[in-house]
Amino acid sequence: MSELNNIDIPLHTLYVRRDVIPNIDLDRWAHSESIIINNDAHVTIAYSTTPVDWTTINRKTVGEFDLEFATYYVSGDFGKNLMVFELNQDNKILHSRWKYFIEGVGASWDFPNYRPHITLCNRNGKDISKIKPYAGIIRLGPEIIKEVKK
Repeated sequence: MSELNNIDIPLHTLYVRRDVIPNIDLDRWAHSESIIINNDAHVTIAYSTTPVDWTTINRKTVGEFDLEFATYYVSGDFGKNLMVFELNQDNKILHSRWKYFIEGVGASWDFPNYRPHITLCNRNGKDISKIKPYAGIIRLGPEIIKEVKK
């Protein structure tokens, strides 16, 4: 029996995201709508409270990329005090990575399905039905892999 077979590999919770790369058009839109976008605006790809073996994670992925559509609607479906852009359900890059982490790595997912979105900020009582859609480019940075904060 190999010595390697007796090594216990520590398992870790898993949080994978892609940060929104700031751009002038997005900033102008937010200013025109009196919105201050969080500095940590991002898309969550995986959030696993079930520990997984990080040594099995394939880290060769697409780097930065632009989202595949042009209009982003502010949604209130993700929490009563959050303002988010709900993203296209057919985004192949985001969905394939989410599926990979669930099926390939064994990550947990505590929701009925994957609904990619960008959390912009707290709503602070603002009526989101009066916010004009953003029609511009949103660029996402590379994947960031961390443990879930407790």
